[in-house]
Amino acid sequence: MHEVAQIKPYVKVGQEPFLEFTQVDYVYPDGKRALQSVSFKLYKGDKLAVVGKNGAGKTTLAKLIAGIYRPTSGKITYINGQNVGMLFQDCDDQLFCPTIFEDIAFGLLLKGFSPETMEKQVFEWARRLGIEKFIHREPHHLSYGERKRAALAAVLAMDPDILILDEPTVGLDRESEGIILDVLSNFQGTIVCVSHDLFFLYELCQRALVLKNGMVHHDYTMEELVANKETLRDHGLDFTFRFQCCAASREDPSTEKVSLHGANTGNAFIELRGYSYRYPSGVWGIKKIDLKIEREERVALIGENGAGKSTLALCLSGIFKGSGVYRLDGEEVSEKNRKKLWQRVGIVFQDSRDQFFSSSCFEEVAFGLKRLGIPKKDIEKRVKEALVAVKLDGYEERVPYHLSGGEQKRLALATILVMKPDLIILDEPTNNLDPQGEESLIEILNSINSTLIVISHDVCFLSFICDRAVILHRGEVVGDMNYEEFLRSEQESVRHHHEHGYRQRCCHRIRELFYG
Repeated sequence: MHEVAQIKPYVKVGQEPFLEFTQVDYVYPDGKRALQSVSFKLYKGDKLAVVGKNGAGKTTLAKLIAGIYRPTSGKITYINGQNVGMLFQDCDDQLFCPTIFEDIAFGLLLKGFSPETMEKQVFEWARRLGIEKFIHREPHHLSYGERKRAALAAVLAMDPDILILDEPTVGLDRESEGIILDVLSNFQGTIVCVSHDLFFLYELCQRALVLKNGMVHHDYTMEELVANKETLRDHGLDFTFRFQCCAASREDPSTEKVSLHGANTGNAFIELRGYSYRYPSGVWGIKKIDLKIEREERVALIGENGAGKSTLALCLSGIFKGSGVYRLDGEEVSEKNRKKLWQRVGIVFQDSRDQFFSSSCFEEVAFGLKRLGIPKKDIEKRVKEALVAVKLDGYEERVPYHLSGGEQKRLALATILVMKPDLIILDEPTNNLDPQGEESLIEILNSINSTLIVISHDVCFLSFICDRAVILHRGEVVGDMNYEEFLRSEQESVRHHHEHGYRQRCCHRIRELFYG
């Protein structure tokens, strides 16, 4: 592995750059160096992918381009000045108004648009992003995918010359992803996209800037990047384990019908009968769920954004209290024992930061064990084992909020693994993970014996872990089958919805580049 950047400057013949980084360093207030001697040029119309391992400095670079951060040293030059817009990794960080309409309108009003022009722009971008029917709703009442589209609409309404996207596909279902890809493909300005989703990047971008330890190591075309095996391995970008799924998609799909509750046999470890949850706003999260899951079963919970997957997970973990029957290991969950579910059920939230509150990684992982009264010596041993399992050994004294998004996700998993729960629920566990991190997570999850429920839109990732698929739609169970049967039905769906099947097309093209 090379530690010194091997960089040949990317040049567009006959064009002048309109943004240039020259020997830029960035050091955080705690002394951590995020970027070192970064130099590159950005040209008008570039579609630039910024890639690298978790913690490589990608988001820091994006925030420097956006002007949110100022370099510690070095120089950033904008030629003729540029209007820059940024979609944050967590879209909730930029939705702060009472309604989606006001969030999209906010920047336009600051720029002095008349109310009539502003309203026209708001509805136009809401229409393009498919959120016009939610325009007067509160952001927190929307699904994650709807909120992400709303945040992007607010950015695009400002007509930026440079559009910065930080993990734009994280947590999106196929419909939301397809809508966003269509909009971005028609964007006429310059795009800088930070992502670990190489299939999305291959479809959208022509150029890739590879970061490692805060330095630019390569400045490739996208085809050069995905065809270079050594670079992919060295930078944690080797996603070739996913080729197994893409190859499978060439097989003829089965014509078997979807069977409801096909796997519900034997003595159930988890049983729900007529279980429902309604939010205080009056919106139903889940409705009349009948579901059985056996001990040590590995279940994929699948459905569109807003289908009720996270709501069901929060009910199973005891965070939400619904109506109906919920039995765990034969015992009905009542108000009295619901408060003790945390000792048997572990959940990793979609946004890992929602479950951090300690000043160090060690204290974060040790918290539950301390509440159980585990001896100090045993706590130290189990915390160390958990951190090693998620490849965060040596991070004991690091502050959780100072970690990268992928590192935070792995830390959240460590806080669950250390408790050795009977049931583990993971809500979008691959969010913000680099391909190497995804492959490591597959190894970790396949090594544990707990009952497992995984919420994800990543069909390929789920295929390595789960043996059963439960499909939700509008809060109800609409399918329950073994995972291989689901994959066959999913492949048939892709054939009928080819406009959103770009992942299969990209995978096949990349396989040809990769293997020659």
